[in-house]
Amino acid sequence: MKVLLPLSLLALLAPGVSANTLNEQLQQCSRIMPDSSRLICYDKLNAALEQSAEQNFGREQKQISQAPQSI
Repeated sequence: MKVLLPLSLLALLAPGVSANTLNEQLQQCSRIMPDSSRLICYDKLNAALEQSAEQNFGREQKQISQAPQSI
C-alpha cells in the first residue's frame, strides 16, 4: 500500500500515462511472485512516472503564457 500511494500521485502528475495503462502496469507488477522482482517492477514504473512528471512540469503555465492578450 505504501508503494501504491506515491505511484498513484505521480500518475496524476504524468498526463502521458493513462489511468488504464497505469492500472494495467500495476496489476502486472502485483502478479510477479518473487518479492525482489516485484519490487524491481514497481521501481521501474515509479522511475518512468517521475521522468514523465519532470518533463511535463510547468507545461500548463507555458501554454497559459502563450495565450493571446485579447480576443
